[in-house]
Amino acid sequence: MADVEAQSSGTGDGAAYTIRQETGDRDNDINSTFSNLESVPLYSHKLDPIIRSLDEYPPGYGKLAAIEDCDPNFLIYRKFGWLHNRVLLHHQDELAEYEEQLEDLDSFDRQHDPRNLISRRRDDAVEGSRRKELLSEVEKKLAAYDNLLLRHQQLQSIKRPTRRNQNSLYNAIQNTQSIATSEADWIGLYDDLAALAHGPEDGWFNGFLEDIFRKTSRTLTT
Repeated sequence: MADVEAQSSGTGDGAAYTIRQETGDRDNDINSTFSNLESVPLYSHKLDPIIRSLDEYPPGYGKLAAIEDCDPNFLIYRKFGWLHNRVLLHHQDELAEYEEQLEDLDSFDRQHDPRNLISRRRDDAVEGSRRKELLSEVEKKLAAYDNLLLRHQQLQSIKRPTRRNQNSLYNAIQNTQSIATSEADWIGLYDDLAALAHGPEDGWFNGFLEDIFRKTSRTLTT
């Protein structure tokens, strides 16, 4: 670079001049760049939204997913409360067994070697320490149990859908033939349903579908 060459020549004034000169060149380049940008035409075109028609989706799970995406009130799914309870009960009883085993170990050491109860280091140093192995198993089981327990609590806080939204989703499934009848029974399990959103029931899409389904029903019955 020019400033390095000036410094190596030993001319301090020349070096200062070169630095000032290069700084001025950079400023001129920046000003020139902004001047060029000012001459570039600015676009003010309004971007049209891309909206896919429901008719583009063939009957099936994909169409139902598209319908649900049109209105948050249709975001209705099962909680699977019975399954959560069943798994929790299973983990709970496994932990109860571990609890009994630990109590038995404590009772045994209380009679034969109480020092193992007051010194974790001494107990761990015992070859093949069952207490150490058991606590490691308990820690893993507790982590799984606690995680499931807290998730189940969160699920229980999710409100059920309104009857209207439940019926609207059911009609959408039946009228679009998006799911086989044997796989759509879940929508009738009201007590096990979770509504992820609670918007106004008079949303335009909900009403739009109801109008279509009423017209279709009248056409089929006349």
